[in-house]
Amino acid sequence: MKREVTFKQGMPMEHLFPVTTNRLPELRPGEASAAQQDDPHISAIWLAMEKGDMAQAERNETRCGISITERVAQIGVRNRVTSSPDWPRHFQLVLSEKSASGREYVMTMMCAATRFPEAVPLASVKDPTVLWNTFHPPELVRPALEKSLRLLKFDYIDLYIIELPLAFKPGDAIYPQDENRKYLYHQTDLCATWEALEACKDAGLVKSIGVSNFNRRQLEQILHKKGLKYKPAVNQVECHPYFTQPKLREFCNLHGIVIVGYSPLGTCRDPTWVNMKIPPLLEDPVLNAVATKYKKTAAQVALRYQIQRKIVVIPKSFNPERIKQNFEIFDFSLADEEMKAIDALNKNQRYVELLIWKDHLEYPFDDDY
Repeated sequence: MKREVTFKQGMPMEHLFPVTTNRLPELRPGEASAAQQDDPHISAIWLAMEKGDMAQAERNETRCGISITERVAQIGVRNRVTSSPDWPRHFQLVLSEKSASGREYVMTMMCAATRFPEAVPLASVKDPTVLWNTFHPPELVRPALEKSLRLLKFDYIDLYIIELPLAFKPGDAIYPQDENRKYLYHQTDLCATWEALEACKDAGLVKSIGVSNFNRRQLEQILHKKGLKYKPAVNQVECHPYFTQPKLREFCNLHGIVIVGYSPLGTCRDPTWVNMKIPPLLEDPVLNAVATKYKKTAAQVALRYQIQRKIVVIPKSFNPERIKQNFEIFDFSLADEEMKAIDALNKNQRYVELLIWKDHLEYPFDDDY
């Protein structure tokens, strides 16, 4: 059963976020933002404040599903999100009657949960819609998805993506290793894995299918596959002003593949997995100069830059004030010269290099793009 969620203006939310669980309450949370009226496709994801991508691997789909369905239904249309053991501390937000962004935040989490669930920060903010590396063999794809659906208590999801083009040894271990702590890989057949995703779509278990961290060569393997039924709807990749992905963006645009940019504000400064040769993005003088002009933050300018490039962004924040600020990027526009100045910041370097898996035959980041 679907419930149509509407704004006060009467704009059907079914057009933006089809709600697929009968436990979600009908909400009328306030005024719709201009962004949602202007570009519902992009707003469906940019409103989500945290990217999560490991629910299947970290075995927590049940908690995600309970929070998305039951906890949301319990909250209903109340303006206060109260403390609950099933809600992480950083999402126990107090939302006042005057806080339109707060009401829209709760509304978006509920309504976007089945439209773009990989970007919805509920429960332990983990993504219930990725195929993890140990489930690449075709015979494991549908069982993995069906298990996630059972635990989430969903009949279907709207987007299912291959997390990485790297197959690991199937089994119970998330990161399988031998006695010498060497990662155990598995023969990768991206086309066979993709055919299994297509079968899931045909079976009605998922509405759209996509990929993440695929380079051009790997995308072409799928696009040129004999008997291709569905091309990838999205390619989720690192993308920000220091790594603008111009060639991959052009290629994906040519083939109608939406770029979803993770780490749009850069990353934390953890040397165990972050490329520390690149300076912190939000300290960049160009971004901060533009931010001063518009009385915005460097983060808001970085997000606005991507939106004007038609890049979907999935920023991450646990801070309620920053979450609110991430909404406030549709009340200004960057001039052409400012867009060019930010384009020039591109260093063509990644924060997230995944070097621990560089010896995998399908490691995606050795190619030009």
